[in-house]
Amino acid sequence: LHNSFAATWCGKKLESSAEEETCRGQSELVVYRASSMKQFRMLSWRSWICRLRNHKETHLMLVLTLFFAVLMGLVYFQIDNTQTGVQSRNGAIFMALMQMTMQQIAPTIAVFAADLPMYMKEHKSRQYTMTTLYLSKMVGDLPFQLAIPFIFSCALYFLVGFPATGSTFFRFVLATGLTANAAASMGYLLGCAAPDASVANFMQPMVLMPNMLLSGFMINLDDIPVYLQPISYLSLARYGLAAQSINIWSSEEYD
Repeated sequence: LHNSFAATWCGKKLESSAEEETCRGQSELVVYRASSMKQFRMLSWRSWICRLRNHKETHLMLVLTLFFAVLMGLVYFQIDNTQTGVQSRNGAIFMALMQMTMQQIAPTIAVFAADLPMYMKEHKSRQYTMTTLYLSKMVGDLPFQLAIPFIFSCALYFLVGFPATGSTFFRFVLATGLTANAAASMGYLLGCAAPDASVANFMQPMVLMPNMLLSGFMINLDDIPVYLQPISYLSLARYGLAAQSINIWSSEEYD
């Protein structure tokens, strides 16, 4: 795949209208072999093909998604609308968000770190920019990052017994999907910042724990110390939990 990808750019004729980019700390211009649009199109196609060919990872992700959705659905199965059920439903909402966050960060955090030598070699040979590579990776994985939260939400929602209204269900799926994609973007960020895959994996708890602690579920947002209040605004789980709580508890079934 790499050879055919390189041959597409280098085989017959290099485009004369190449893109120019000024590198920091250097006065010379870097001329790339293809336009930004062609770089993005080819890299997105390569990312999509690589994902499709990785059958084991795709099948494992689907199995894990269904397994955790059914497991959580059985734990929180058809919770009653009582005072004690409120706490249990809030727990189901929080655990659903954290499951999607962890499941999306784990595979994306090693995307760049694992193949960094290859990317750097291709970049230095002026095949594409790092910005184009980053955007194409996100776009190439987007269908899977949308499908996984949708499957998880469909299985969990009706097992738990959340409000049986179409608008509440679709907002639940939307909030779960947005949280999952934000977590995937954070995984890409950590993967770019880490020098290798092992360091990236060690950095993962440093991101997940603050997200959980400062989400407003473990501790009320007003009780968070003043010096940690600004950090709480960086918590993905905080916004996902707020969106899901408003969506569920503002349903007509609880009026």
